[in-house]
Amino acid sequence: MAGFYGKHLAAPERLPFALYSSVASFSLVVVIGDIGVRTHSVSPHVASALLGAGLLSVLLFPALAGALRPHAAAQPGTAEAMTDAD
Repeated sequence: MAGFYGKHLAAPERLPFALYSSVASFSLVVVIGDIGVRTHSVSPHVASALLGAGLLSVLLFPALAGALRPHAAAQPGTAEAMTDAD
């Protein structure tokens, strides 16, 4: 995904964009793990590891992306400007 938008993003915006784009849909990970365990193609231990990795990606990647994203100056009338005024 970042390859399509790479030329439209500034260098500091690319890593946060990649992190936001790589967040797994946790419900999809749960369903895939369940199907794998039910069909005996994935062991319960592997399914648990997949769930743990999916949960970490859902929790950590957006937080990391938000911390790494360059913050532009707040424009008047935006939520950031109103928060800064308080």
